[in-house]
Parts: sequence; C-alpha cells; structure tokens
Amino acid sequence: MPKKKLTDNQNRLSLRNKNSNHQDKPPLPPKSLVSMEYRGPLPPASEFAKYEAAHPGTADRILAMAEEQGRHRREIEKRIVNIEGRNSLLGLIFAFLIALSIIAGSIFLIFNNKEISGLSLGVTGVASLVGVFIYGSRQKRLKREKMNKHISGNDTPEREQ
Repeated sequence: MPKKKLTDNQNRLSLRNKNSNHQDKPPLPPKSLVSMEYRGPLPPASEFAKYEAAHPGTADRILAMAEEQGRHRREIEKRIVNIEGRNSLLGLIFAFLIALSIIAGSIFLIFNNKEISGLSLGVTGVASLVGVFIYGSRQKRLKREKMNKHISGNDTPEREQ
C-alpha cells in the first residue's frame, strides 16, 4: 500500500503529538457560547432582576424609558394620522377645484362655438379625475391589506418607496 504524502501542517501536528507528553497537560475544559436575544423595550423578568441586583434603581430607569418610548411612539402615530387626514382633505378640495375649472372651461368653450374643444376638454378632464380617484382608492386598499397582514402576523411590512 503506497504511503500518503503529508502536508506541512499535518507534519507539524504529527511531530508535535509525538514530542508532547499528554500526561504533563491537564485536559482542556469544554467551551460553550451562550447567546440571548429578546424583542421589545423590556428584557425578560429574569434579566430584569439581574439588572436591578447589579445596580439598584436600574429597573425603575428601564421602566421609565419604556414608558417614555411608548408615549413618544403614540404621539408620532397620532401626528401621522392627523397629517394623512389633512392631506386627504386637501387632495379632495384641490380635485374639486380642478374639476370645477375643467367643467367651467368646457362650458365656456361650448358657449363660444368651440363645441369639439369644449367637449374634448370636459371628457378628458373628467376621465383623468376618475382615473386618479380609482388609482388612489386602489393604493389605499392595498396599503390597508398589507397592514392587516402585518398586524395578523402573516407578513412583514415593506418600506414604501
């Protein structure tokens, strides 16, 4: 049977093993790595107690921090809802003003013997507004469905572009 050729590292290891006396060295203890992960502003109760034992008063500080974070998050969400409501109202007002302008311009053109121009302006303008309304309604429905999936735990939300 042919003898295997050893690499340099294997040669060094075999020499080290031949030259070393196993009785001189105690066996190495087994190594382990422990990792813990949790979600949310508060640690688990067991860890919470360890924080308090290590540094008294820490538990109160952690609770106060979590309460403040909750207040801040609710305040931001309230602002977002108010801003979205205002933007929606402004969108409706401006859409109404644009529609009114298109209809007024269309009527003006028709009364000034520009029937074809007036009719095409009116039809095109109304069709554009209807298309924007349908697109906006669809986008709101898709956003609501995505949030419902996220809340129910079936999906994670993606960032809006």
